[in-house]
Amino acid sequence: MQNTNKIIFIILVLIVLLSLFSCTEQPSITGPASTLTNSPVPEITSTLRNSPTFTAISITMTPLPTISGISTLPPENAFIALEDLLKNDCGLPCWAGITPGETLLIDASNALLPFSGISNWNSLGRRGGQISIDYPKDDLIFIMSFEILSSKNDNRVQLLHIFSEALREIEQGSYLLVYDAKPYHEMFGAYSLQNILATYGKPSEVYMTVEINEAEYDSPDFVLLWLLYPEKGFIAKYTANAEELDDKVYACLSKSFVDLWLFPPYETNKYKEELLTFDQELRYVFPVASSRTKTISDGMGMTIDEFYQMFNQPITQCLETPSSNWPNWWR
Repeated sequence: MQNTNKIIFIILVLIVLLSLFSCTEQPSITGPASTLTNSPVPEITSTLRNSPTFTAISITMTPLPTISGISTLPPENAFIALEDLLKNDCGLPCWAGITPGETLLIDASNALLPFSGISNWNSLGRRGGQISIDYPKDDLIFIMSFEILSSKNDNRVQLLHIFSEALREIEQGSYLLVYDAKPYHEMFGAYSLQNILATYGKPSEVYMTVEINEAEYDSPDFVLLWLLYPEKGFIAKYTANAEELDDKVYACLSKSFVDLWLFPPYETNKYKEELLTFDQELRYVFPVASSRTKTISDGMGMTIDEFYQMFNQPITQCLETPSSNWPNWWR
């Protein structure tokens, strides 16, 4: 009997000990599990961002130079510097030290980034882009845009587009194109029709068209004239005010706005094929003969030699073309 009681006593002691053991071990199991489950996700993300692996990937993915560290000119200095760029021509197709086919896209962007402080649109980056500037001058506003383009597989500039025109605000929110603005022609004088012809000689092709503002169907509004110099690496387009008188359309090219498309020089017409994709983006890069766009021979009845001899010197003579040469689509 005593043996039986001893056995029962031992069993009871074991049960008590087992109970105490399980009570002391249970918190140590659930404690860490609860901590891991409730760890905030942002802390994990932060840890990953600071990990050496992440830093190594960042370095290897950005081997090209960045555009950081380019100082923006104060507005008063930026406008002066921009005028200097326009007046000090480096010889087309070079402009502002940018030469298509040679200059890296990032270097071209860096050349224009100092003007960011006076821009109203800026998308310049390591792959080029565009910067647009409204330049107040006297009672005028010069609208300028500079666009740097290339293919996805080329890190060099393939096309540089320079757009310009002059406006005068006649009432709040309403503007008038001013073709004869003297400050504009002083600023863009290096690229006037007369200077381009005198400096670069006869173009290989000359095209023209008579255009109108789509909101007004009663008269021609402006004449477009293209000078093509593919072997020298540029196309110049001039926009002049048009007037119709006695069945003729007149346009004074000494009072016109200029657009430039600059690209690597070509010896053949291959440039039209290679730059065709840009034509779809920028409008009117390549004029195509049609009822609305004609060669200078069909539009004015003169050869390129005659055109060159007439307009390569300072004259006030205006271009004239018979109204009958153009469809009456504006009437």
